[in-house]
Amino acid sequence: MSGGLTLAAARDIVLTAASSAKWGLPEVPIGLFPAWGIGSVVRRVGVTSARRLAFGTDTLDGREVHALGLADEVEARATFQSFSTTDRTDHSVAE
Repeated sequence: MSGGLTLAAARDIVLTAASSAKWGLPEVPIGLFPAWGIGSVVRRVGVTSARRLAFGTDTLDGREVHALGLADEVEARATFQSFSTTDRTDHSVAE
């Protein structure tokens, strides 16, 4: 964990592995407020859920992040690894 949650919050589509993914704001447990990117988190998951992340020290797995609305899809680890390593050389746009 290192800035991935705030980066993911700014993306259009977020995929995550079910149980192997660990999501959180690592600066919170050491007493720092996550100032950079927190606006994207608020827009993506709402004020209440963003406060839970910003004021707590919880680490969430893929299913919890999906339930919050941060991830669009949750995949099993093997499926996710297969998807992420597939050759993406065809960059054509469907008409």
